Amino acid sequence: MPGSAVLALSFPLAGRLADRYDRRMLILGALSVMGFASYLFTFVNLDYSLRWIVWLVVLRFSCGSFVYAPLTALALGQLPPDKVRMGSGLLYLMQNGLGNTMGLAVIATMLQRRLAYHSSALDQQQVFTALSWGEVLTPVRALVQQHGASGALGEAQMVGLVQRHLEQQATVAAYQDCFMLLTCLGVVCIPLVLLLRKAGQ
Repeated sequence: MPGSAVLALSFPLAGRLADRYDRRMLILGALSVMGFASYLFTFVNLDYSLRWIVWLVVLRFSCGSFVYAPLTALALGQLPPDKVRMGSGLLYLMQNGLGNTMGLAVIATMLQRRLAYHSSALDQQQVFTALSWGEVLTPVRALVQQHGASGALGEAQMVGLVQRHLEQQATVAAYQDCFMLLTCLGVVCIPLVLLLRKAGQ
């Protein structure tokens, strides 16, 4: 919600700046900040606070309007008046129909595959670790017993806690990989912005 609110509020400012300054520079700046924010997400782990993650989300979303507004103005500004409606429809199709849909599908597929990879890697790491399961589970068992669980119920809760922690570690690692992909895509797109025609040319 904070990211969506910032995105909506920043569109009027992005539109004003797109009318006054070189639109390519606005897109370059926004893509750079978005890539930097995506790169920061690759370091997020289970110890990060929710406040820090929210600020990173706000930083990423705040750049969206400074990409969409100048890009739309650049694309439609090159067309004669009788082609603007068709151009607007094609631009919407590319951005939302193909870009967002295919982008979500690619990221979702990568997330599932990287999640399976990291889950398998964590399983192998547990097999080859120098610590025995007894050493790993002893502090967890003590924590469960402090909260009043013992016997079969305590053992089940202990195993569940360890399994949930490993699943969370694998999930975070998979998200880190996805954000690294987004960072690389942002870096690749930045030079392509220079190929856009300047307004009026």
